[in-house]
Amino acid sequence: MEYKPRWDEQFREMEWEKKERQRKSRNQKIYDKLDEFEKRIDQEKKAEEPLFKSPEDYWNNTQVTNYDPIVESVIRKINDRSLEGMKKYGVPMTRTDISTLEWLKHAQEEAMDLAVYLERLIQDYGK
Repeated sequence: MEYKPRWDEQFREMEWEKKERQRKSRNQKIYDKLDEFEKRIDQEKKAEEPLFKSPEDYWNNTQVTNYDPIVESVIRKINDRSLEGMKKYGVPMTRTDISTLEWLKHAQEEAMDLAVYLERLIQDYGK
C-alpha cells in the first residue's frame, strides 16, 4: 500500500516551499541591491580617478586647437602656471580645504598685486 501524506502534511510542505521561495526571492533582492551598490561605488571610484597621471601628462597629451597664436600663448602660460602651482602646493585648484571667503581674499591680493604692477609701469611710462 502506497503512503499518501495527510492533507495537513501536504499543507505544511506547501507552506515550507512557499516560505523557501520567498526567502530565496528576498535573498536575491538583497544580492541585487549589493550588486547595484558595488557598481555605484566602482563608478564613483572611476569618476575620481584622473584621466592623466600628472599635469605634465595631461598637457603632453592635449592638443590646443586654437588658430590664434596669442590665445594659444596665453593658454600655454596658464597651463605652465598651473604646473608650477601643482609642484609648489601639490593640490589642484579644485581643492576644498579653502573656504569661499579665503578664495576671495586670495583673488583680492592678486588683484592688488596687479594694481601695484600697473602703477609701476604707468609711472615708468610717464618718465
